[in-house]
Amino acid sequence: MKEDNSVFNSFKKAQKQDWIKAASAELKGADPFETLQWKTEDEQVIAPFHMADDVAAIAYLKHYQHHNFAHPSDTRYWANMPEISFNDEKTGNAIALHHLQAEADGIVLSPEKQELDFDVLLHNIAWEHCSVSFMTGPHFPFEKLYDYIQQKGYAVDQINGAIFQQENNLVTNGFATLKNFKFAGSIIPSSTPVQEITQAILAGVNRIEAYHQSGILPGVLIKHIAFNIPLGTYLLPDISKLKALRILWYQVSQAYGVKDYHPNDLYIHGRSEPWINNQYQPHGNMLKSTMASIAGIAGGCDALTIHPEDDSSSMMNRVARNISPILREESHLNKVSDPFAGSYSIEILTDQIARDAWRNFQSLC
Repeated sequence: MKEDNSVFNSFKKAQKQDWIKAASAELKGADPFETLQWKTEDEQVIAPFHMADDVAAIAYLKHYQHHNFAHPSDTRYWANMPEISFNDEKTGNAIALHHLQAEADGIVLSPEKQELDFDVLLHNIAWEHCSVSFMTGPHFPFEKLYDYIQQKGYAVDQINGAIFQQENNLVTNGFATLKNFKFAGSIIPSSTPVQEITQAILAGVNRIEAYHQSGILPGVLIKHIAFNIPLGTYLLPDISKLKALRILWYQVSQAYGVKDYHPNDLYIHGRSEPWINNQYQPHGNMLKSTMASIAGIAGGCDALTIHPEDDSSSMMNRVARNISPILREESHLNKVSDPFAGSYSIEILTDQIARDAWRNFQSLC
């Protein structure tokens, strides 16, 4: 039976002025663009609605849609990675094994000491089957970690994870042979989206320049760059922030002439820091962490660390660790690679954040 499409021709195509008129009537004559708009921390304006004509000039964003097929059973994969602070290796190892046996895909180790025995710290941790990252200080024993990897006989493409630093300390050049290990990671402090991206790009470029002087070419080093970036309480700006970061870092890769680099090659590790708001207690941190996780996943992060409100509480650790599995197994956020691709509001905000951050970066170079 032939489908009758004539019914669709009975309706006049709505124009922007039609929507403005309808919205104004609902607002008793007020201008919806003045009444309903809101601003981000960086003063970008979020309009109450958009139409296709508003995004015609930013069609380039379709080339930056996120595609992540790292896990064969998922369309969208991210690693659930609790962070572990410890004073001694046995304690750190016990906590790490507990997390890995309870829905974690990996762990982030944050030592509070300078000397480390990696045989004790990583005992019974099958690194080839999980991700292991490190939050490091100025005296982290990089050489000993590399020696441990060599002694264990891991293949160059067998281990995953990253080394994150706030300082620009160079690690052993042998790490450059590890295909999937991002040893040149930067910890980005909490600020506004534009400031965070600006700091990330500056940190990444400084890493490239420093390692270039030590003999590692930009085309090699850039594939080992990673950013550990905060996720907060604002869904749309955080989604747009991660998308803008990928766009701008891809521009950096092209400036260095790295032709085989793809926007999805950038490793982004999102973190949700502890958050207490008396209005939402006793579950404020859980609510905030869930929103932050949704933003990180939708924005295209590769790994997530959710900090509990109280790290000494086993229940709060369990709640924080279980946010990712619930979003994956019950909310099915792993079934769509880029759920906000094509969203007018997200794409306009992504473009604005990217342009503002790039101007900031250029002004600081």
